[in-house]
This record gives sequence, structure tokens and C-alpha cells, in this order.
Amino acid sequence: MADTTTTLLVAVETDSAASQTVAAGHAEGGVHGVGQHGGPPEVPSGLDLVATLPFAKQEHQFTVATPSWKVPVRFKIADVIHGYQNQFFALLLVAVTAAVLARKLRRVSLGKPGRFQALVEMLVESFRDLVCGVLGEKNGRRYLPYIGSLFLFILLCNLMGLVPLLRSPTSVYQTTFALGICTFLYVQFTAVRRNGPLRYLYHLAGEPRGEGLFMTLFMWALGLALLLPLHILEELIKPISLSVRLFGNILGEDVLLGVFAMLGLSLMGWFGWEQPLVGFPLQLPFFFLALLTATVQAIVFALLSMVYFLVVLPHDEKAH
Repeated sequence: MADTTTTLLVAVETDSAASQTVAAGHAEGGVHGVGQHGGPPEVPSGLDLVATLPFAKQEHQFTVATPSWKVPVRFKIADVIHGYQNQFFALLLVAVTAAVLARKLRRVSLGKPGRFQALVEMLVESFRDLVCGVLGEKNGRRYLPYIGSLFLFILLCNLMGLVPLLRSPTSVYQTTFALGICTFLYVQFTAVRRNGPLRYLYHLAGEPRGEGLFMTLFMWALGLALLLPLHILEELIKPISLSVRLFGNILGEDVLLGVFAMLGLSLMGWFGWEQPLVGFPLQLPFFFLALLTATVQAIVFALLSMVYFLVVLPHDEKAH
């Protein structure tokens, strides 16, 4: 794994123009490569290497035409890779996972479960106990499919960055923000559906009440003027905080691995090897740290999503 990583870094570094394109793409949306203009190095993916090939840099042109108008389209494969490779890896992950699970589900047996089935059942039961412990038995079973899918997708996306030639889709803000928006919309839908629009607004206003007319009016004025805007702002900040936390930690892993991979490559140059293909595997210990961080970040995202659901559920339905 270390040899493959350092070889990839050399391949991208030898093409200066392509490396600058990669660095510019990273500034726009998280394209990885050897950092330029003082930026830190990151481990490139297999598609980054494809983008450095001559045919990927050539401009292609075709025309989209209808009976009434024509639109010329020009593009480069390298630009397409830099702009959409993270979406590609996310879709690849979903497709491969669905194919593997579909194949395994054909062999499901209630009487004689295999080792894979027993492992999956154990993990699902453990995660179900965690969700039900936070949301209660009834609500836990209701929201387990979404929370479980969210956790599994984030975990696998985080781990993809540790596989040579692959990319972690969660190392760019677009992916993590989309996940945060999904949780935000589902939570708001749950709040309005389970409480009703007026009851939910009353909750956002701090549920103002008081003894006597003056105190009641004061609490309502305080709730509408101060608490309601603050609570609305808090709800809007939740998907941003979720996405930034996940994005920052996973991107930090990639940068850390890239820095130490380049450092190991430089050490070989100090011993007189001008163009080394293999460097000292200084990044290897950080793979184990990345495994831990990837798992923790997936758990944190899932736990915070559960807490957001818990906050908006009616009081008599929450776990005790």
C-alpha cells in the first residue's frame, strides 16, 4: 500500500501543468493532488492519474442541436474528472455495496445462518440497541433505517480514502453538506409532521407561558423577539456544523497521509536516488489513526442526527 501511494505521488508530481490544474480544482471543490502554491500534498486517486494523460487534456467538441437551435459544447476529460470524480466514487460505493449485499441476501437462511449473515445480524442488533437507547423503542425502530444507512455510507466513504487509487467522497464539502441537508430536511419534516406547524413554532419560541397576564405577555414577547430567531438560526446552523466537522476531519487525514508520503519520498532523495519510485512508508502508522478517525466521525454524525430527531419529537414520545 505504501509503495503504491508513493508511486502515485511521483506520477502526479512529474506533470507540473496537470498538478497546477489539480490544485486549482481543489480550491474550487476538493480535487486532490500534490499541492501547488504552498499547499500541502495529498494522495491522488487513480482518476487524477488519468487526468494527467495527453488524451485527457485534449479538448473535445460536439454540438447539441434541435430543429430551432444549436449549442456547441467543449470539454476536456481532465476537467470532467476534476469536477465530478467525488460523485463518481460515491456512486461507485453505492453500486458495489448494493451488488455485494444483493448477492449475499440470496443466501440468507433463518435456520442455518452463515458467518457473514451472523456478523451482519450482530452489527445491526448492536446499532439498533444504540438507536433505541437514544430515541426509545418505537421511534428507534422507525428511524433506524435512515440512521443506519447514513452511518454505513459515511463509514465506507471515509474508509475509501485509505485504499490506493480510490478517493474518500467525504473529503469534499459538497458531499458532507448534502448529507447534512438530508438530515436537516428529515428532521424538519418529522418536527412538522409529529407536532404540527403551530405546535412546532410554539416550541421554537421557547413554549412561552407565565402566571398572570403581564408575565404571559412578557414571555410571549421574549419568545417571539429573541428565542424564535435564535432557534431558527440554530436549526439552520446544524447541517453546516455536521458537514464542516466531517469534511475537516477526513480532509485532514488525506493531507496528513500525503505529507508523510512525500516526506518518505524525499528521504530516498537524500540517499542519492534522484527519482525514487518507492519511499520510506512514514505514512503507515497514520493509516491506523485514520481507521479510528473514520469510524468515530461516522458514529458522531449518526449520534448527532439521532439527537436532532430526539429534540423535535413530542415530549411524551421521547426516550426516558
